[in-house]
Amino acid sequence: MKILLLAAALVAPLAAYAAPTISTSIIGTPTYAISTNFTARVAVGANPDNFVFGSAAIRVTYDNTDVTFVGATGDSIDGWLGDTNVNTIGPEEVVSGSLVSRDIVTIGNFSNTILLPNILDIVFTVANTVTPPFDVSVALDPGVSAGRNSLVTTGFLGEGTGTAYNNAATSNLTSVNDWTMLAD
Repeated sequence: MKILLLAAALVAPLAAYAAPTISTSIIGTPTYAISTNFTARVAVGANPDNFVFGSAAIRVTYDNTDVTFVGATGDSIDGWLGDTNVNTIGPEEVVSGSLVSRDIVTIGNFSNTILLPNILDIVFTVANTVTPPFDVSVALDPGVSAGRNSLVTTGFLGEGTGTAYNNAATSNLTSVNDWTMLAD
């Protein structure tokens, strides 16, 4: 009887995977005046399974008649998934018309211990052809790691497949009140 119970426990299904959420927010209080810069922060906003992530590959999508990509940075301190450099920021690729995307990979920080780390900060300049409202959205880059999404854990346990996205803070923008603000 004890053997049968033990065998039943071994074949019991594992708990369901709960997808992490990648979220965007804005640093500071931008004015969105033509030719001014603003910074969008990309971070892990929810992590129900408490994975500790060490690197990420992000695809950012925007209309290049509304904003111009300036650069992306990260950090190698705890709470960040590594910096970026000229070799980890891909070229602008046309999605459709003036809608473009750019792939950005963090170098990685496998010493990270924070469960809700920052992934990177992306700086944009408001274009002189901007037509509000405008959007900036992020997702994991589907072209990295043999075609799988890339949000890699520090223990190399695998990649965060089924990841959810929350781009509400950088969608349908018309004024400063439409953004979620973070202190510098």
